[in-house]
Amino acid sequence: MALNSISYDISGIISIVAHDDRVISGTNDGYLNDIQFTQTESYHLPAVQVCQNAIRQIVCIYEAALIACLIDGQVVLFDLHSLVQQGVLPRSNGANAISLISYLHMDELGIPIIISRLVVVFKWKISIYSWHDSELIGKTIDMTMNQSIKTLEWINSTKLCICFVSTCGFADISTERIFKSISIKDFITLRPLKVLKTTATYLGYYKKTSKFIITRVSDEELLLTYNTKSLFMNSNGQLLERNPIIWSLEPKHIVYFHPYFIVVFDQHIEIRNIESYFIIQTFDIMNVTCIFSGKYLFISTPFQMWKLSNIPFDNQVDNLISQNRLDDALMLFNRVNSFLFQNKTSKIRYIKMMKAYQLFNEGKYKNSMILYSESSSSPIVVISMFPIEIFDCEQYLNDPIISKYINTSKIFLEKMRKKDDQTSRDSNYPEFNLKAATRALVSYYLNDVRRKLSILISCISQFQGSFQNISDETLLPEYHFTLPDSDDALTLEEMEKLLEIVDTTLFRAYVFVSPDLVGPLVRLQNKIQLQVAKDLLEKNRRYKDLIDYFFRKSLHRDALDLLKKLGQGILSDSIYQEQFVGISETIKYLKKLNNDYIEEIFSYIKWPLEVDLDFAMEVFLNDNQQTCLSKEKVYNFLLSLDENLATRYLEYLINNLNDLTSEFHDLLIMHYFKNIEEHQESDYILEKLLKLLINSKVYNSKYILEHLPKNNKLLEHKAIILNNLGQHKSALKIYLFEIKDFKKATDYCTKVYSMNNTESGDEIFLILLNLLLKPPDGHEIQLSNALNLLSLYRSYIKIETVASCLPLNIKISDIKLYLETSIQNRTTDIINGKILSSLHIANLMKYQNKLIDACNKKYTITSEKTCRNCHKRLGQSVLAIFPNDSIVHYGCQRAFLKTQNMPYTAK
Repeated sequence: MALNSISYDISGIISIVAHDDRVISGTNDGYLNDIQFTQTESYHLPAVQVCQNAIRQIVCIYEAALIACLIDGQVVLFDLHSLVQQGVLPRSNGANAISLISYLHMDELGIPIIISRLVVVFKWKISIYSWHDSELIGKTIDMTMNQSIKTLEWINSTKLCICFVSTCGFADISTERIFKSISIKDFITLRPLKVLKTTATYLGYYKKTSKFIITRVSDEELLLTYNTKSLFMNSNGQLLERNPIIWSLEPKHIVYFHPYFIVVFDQHIEIRNIESYFIIQTFDIMNVTCIFSGKYLFISTPFQMWKLSNIPFDNQVDNLISQNRLDDALMLFNRVNSFLFQNKTSKIRYIKMMKAYQLFNEGKYKNSMILYSESSSSPIVVISMFPIEIFDCEQYLNDPIISKYINTSKIFLEKMRKKDDQTSRDSNYPEFNLKAATRALVSYYLNDVRRKLSILISCISQFQGSFQNISDETLLPEYHFTLPDSDDALTLEEMEKLLEIVDTTLFRAYVFVSPDLVGPLVRLQNKIQLQVAKDLLEKNRRYKDLIDYFFRKSLHRDALDLLKKLGQGILSDSIYQEQFVGISETIKYLKKLNNDYIEEIFSYIKWPLEVDLDFAMEVFLNDNQQTCLSKEKVYNFLLSLDENLATRYLEYLINNLNDLTSEFHDLLIMHYFKNIEEHQESDYILEKLLKLLINSKVYNSKYILEHLPKNNKLLEHKAIILNNLGQHKSALKIYLFEIKDFKKATDYCTKVYSMNNTESGDEIFLILLNLLLKPPDGHEIQLSNALNLLSLYRSYIKIETVASCLPLNIKISDIKLYLETSIQNRTTDIINGKILSSLHIANLMKYQNKLIDACNKKYTITSEKTCRNCHKRLGQSVLAIFPNDSIVHYGCQRAFLKTQNMPYTAK
């Protein structure tokens, strides 16, 4: 039941208008009846005869306290309360029909006013009159048509649907034009339809022509009917994407009585769902003369008037649920205001879950899971419909966190089963298809629930465990997976446990129907139960997925033990058999571990080192990993295994990673020393040591010098260390008297000179010269090398220092080139100095002349002269004048200089 009906014995009515319980009706013989309806009876005021002819139509202009009646081709106005005639609407002679729309409008000041628009239909034109609140506006809108008008209806405040004999048009009164036209032919071609209805009688055959019926649904939607076909259109005359309605009989009237269509046929009336078009209720009311839809629905017949009203919507929903008409119940919730329901959200969820349960039993698994997801149904309710292969409920029944939620969910599921048994007793459901159902469960429910639960847990954790602390409620999925009849929100602990159940069920489902998706799932952050994952993956020999699961759960020892068995051939993966043979996968896994698991790395790297030393060392010689592993621990571990591995690791740190830790440099040098002592012919090590001593700036030179082995092959290395200590004389002695390489000695001096200032450069070459001319005891003077030094590096050595070093018996000719170069350099310096002095004097004189010229300038300050900065008159103020002839107030000069990007210096 959707509507209650009450009949009253009132005859002769052909037009009605109603406001709440008050009805004003018009009769064939010109009487106006004022009737007040109650729940059980009606009260008649004395009828008023206003004319001798029939009152064809009545509309109520409530804010103006008027009713407009169509009488004998005129629109006559009557007082709403006394029914006394107020006059005839101007220029309304020849009217065939009238139609009214009232709406709320905001004026320029933002004050709401009620505007009523009355359209008067003539044969070839329409005229539109307007009332603003209670005042009739003198200006009318007239539109002339090229066809005879048959019927008309308002769509909204500016648009009309107008039907002619064979076409239907949409008019915009703001532009005063018809912007869309539909012919009967166009209407019919949308689907096959017989336009004419033929009836046989004893008089012969005749044709009854159908007419258009316009039903306004909202400001943007209407139903247009012709013959036995109805189409939904928007206010622009465009078809809406809704199925047309095909009637078994041609309707006589169709009106929209929220939220239903009221369809009037000759012998009965149907109440239909506006979305599914199903019949909700029927009334055996025949020969309807007129119908009015407002707060109540009033229907008149030649001898009776019927008042129909909505049964309370909660009761309607309960009735529909008891009849298993769940779609109709959902339509009510979608169409009716929420304030007219109690616990609307809970009831919608319950209906959707019931509908989903039925669809599941009917084998429509996809649609079922979509509905379960939309209603955020309890995951326990959904997955409990599956066998133990997908969900094992027993293991959670004793869990103190989630057991109560599971029990209440199972009770709710049992209620749905009983309800379905009662309402679908005759249904023959198809055989359950586990694989198809599981695929739908995965694709359309579990993944969505997993996402919503993750968002909920994240938000609640972030906002201190309370929904009330979350400012942006759009972040939260609706309903939070509670049961429809429960007001208790899930706690954070319950949600986390529920997410574990969902993840574990999703994992089981993937193993059953989509094994290839197991890998991506276990590699994500998940709460899959350890034992379930381990048992199922081991059973199916999907060891790669199991290793990924162990890694995500930080169970690295379990993963590495498994990798060792696979690598040694003890186990084999069902898919990737060859991939796991050997140490490759173990090395890849170890490379992914950070310093928190360094002990696991040390424990499980040993057997790969025994198999392939170079490949296994990549675990430590890995740029990414070295940013997180403790270098000191790695060095000590490798040193405990093999000193050569430790040396190799130090070389990698210093040469590849540019590690500047002093201790590592010292350790590597000491390893080289030890290696050289043990292997006397190790030229390769000598070369690496020399390169390290030259390039490194962080090793402890004093410590290294103290531990330097006494080996003639390390003389050059010793010289480099002495260089770092600043002991240049000792270093040069090694080059000259032990290595006996004058070229290396001069290169050494050049290097020191380039790294220091000129004085140090002069000093280093002088030290070398002194060692050549005054060698230590037991060594001969190297005069030729000394003269060669003076010749090659004459510009580096000052003549004053050389004169005291040279022996007395040296020939002038031997140092001629040096002396000439020195004298030439000295002369050049003197000449350059004189030139620079002359240039400075000339520049000074130039600026002195400019200053004199600037000081001799005269400026005339008139009364119109303004400051270049503040643009005020200069008057008799103290002024500042710039070389570019700019004049400003003395106090404005800093600001003016700033605008010119020039420095300011206070005098």
